[in-house]
Amino acid sequence: DWLQQMLEDYQEDHETVVNDLQKLVEEVESVSYETVRVMSKIRKEQADTWRLLDIVKEVCGSEFLDKILRDVHATTR
Repeated sequence: DWLQQMLEDYQEDHETVVNDLQKLVEEVESVSYETVRVMSKIRKEQADTWRLLDIVKEVCGSEFLDKILRDVHATTR
């Protein structure tokens, strides 16, 4: 009878571990997808920022853009 009880306890513990691992896998997959999505948005924002800087440089000149960038660096450090 004790062997049967040990087997049942093992099976319950095994099922608990399997369920916990499955939940963990699902959470990791979700976080991975979210990370890829955010990285994609960051790359798009970066590209848009470079386009904006190119336009400002073309319209206002390099000196004006350099002044803006110096001000940005001074206020963000």
